[in-house]
Amino acid sequence: MFFAESLMNKLTFPKKMALIAAVFLIPIIIASSLLLSELSSGISETEREQQGLLYISTVRQLYQNLAQHRGMTNAYLNGNISFKAKIMAKRKEIIADVAAIDTIDQQLGSTFNTSLLWNEIKQDWKTVENNAFRDPAKQVFEAHTQLIAKVYSLFEQISIQSG
Repeated sequence: MFFAESLMNKLTFPKKMALIAAVFLIPIIIASSLLLSELSSGISETEREQQGLLYISTVRQLYQNLAQHRGMTNAYLNGNISFKAKIMAKRKEIIADVAAIDTIDQQLGSTFNTSLLWNEIKQDWKTVENNAFRDPAKQVFEAHTQLIAKVYSLFEQISIQSG
C-alpha cells in the first residue's frame, strides 16, 4: 500500500491519469482478445458445418437416385421391360451426381477424410452398373443395397467430421 501511495505522490497529474488508464485498459484488452478468439473459433466451426451441408446435399441426391435405380432395375429383371429407358435415364442422373461429388470431394475430401470411401463407392457403382443386366435379380438387388449402405456411411462420415 505504501508503494502505491509513494508512487502516486511522485507522479504528475498527466502521468497519474495515464497509469490509471493503463490499469483499466489491460483487462479490457485481455477480455476483448479472448472474445475475438472465441468468435473466430465459432465462425470457423460454422463454415465447416456449411461445407458439410453442401457435401451432404449432393450425396443425398446420389443416395435417392441409387435407390430408384435399384427399384427400377429389380422391376426390369423381374420381367417389366418398360423400365429399360427409365433405368438408362436414371444412370445419366447418377453419372451427373458422381461428377458433382467428385468436384466437391476434390475441394473437401481431405477436410472430411472422405476420399478413400468415395473412391470405393465410385468403383462399386461401376461394378453395379456393368453387372445390372447380366446378374440375377437378387444378386443385383444386394449389390445395390450394399452400395447404398456405403453411401449412407459417407453421409455419416461427413456428418461426424463437419460437426
